[in-house]
Amino acid sequence: MRISNTSYMSIKVSFTAAEEEAIIRARFLTGASVSRGAPPFQKLLKRFVELVDKVENGSKEASEDALKALLREITVIELQASKYQAIGVAQKKEQEIYVDKQRLLQEHIEQAKRDIEDKKKELQEARIVRQHMEEYEVLRGMICELPARSVTQAEIDRINKHMERIEAEGLKHAAIMEKKRKQYALLFHVLDELQRLPDDPDQLDTAVHAPESTDIATVGQNAMEVDT
Repeated sequence: MRISNTSYMSIKVSFTAAEEEAIIRARFLTGASVSRGAPPFQKLLKRFVELVDKVENGSKEASEDALKALLREITVIELQASKYQAIGVAQKKEQEIYVDKQRLLQEHIEQAKRDIEDKKKELQEARIVRQHMEEYEVLRGMICELPARSVTQAEIDRINKHMERIEAEGLKHAAIMEKKRKQYALLFHVLDELQRLPDDPDQLDTAVHAPESTDIATVGQNAMEVDT
């Protein structure tokens, strides 16, 4: 919707019906609306004075001519009054049109403000979505740098098998260590028994042929298996 400068000024500088009527009356009475010649009511007054003079001092024909001149002036004034009245009506309608246009323009302005606010909200939401997309893109790049799931699963399976082998070897070594611990304990027992043997040869011979000596010999034989 486009409003010309004249229309804009009409909207800004508007008059009420009473004010317009007062302006028209002032122009009409002072002759401000006449570009040249005497003001209308001055001419009318002049014709009326001439008519009175002709009626009192002149002939009938002169009086009739003066009356006709007065009637012409009255007709001119009536035409001008009708013209000003029509102008007033037209201006009033034009003013109403301008008021409607101004109201419509204000509604468009308010709608434009609401649209701007909606666009601001959409822009803010779009910025948030864009930020999320950028974050997703960074995460996608990080994920792409990682190996495939099949490769990772294969590596996990390999590590699990390696751990199972280590556990099996650990159990095997634990069993061996337990066996060696028992053998060393037996060896220390044999050494302790040997230290208890007498130093006298006769007593030593008797002790050797004793039943306990047979057990000591057997224990010593088993203890010798530590290094085998």
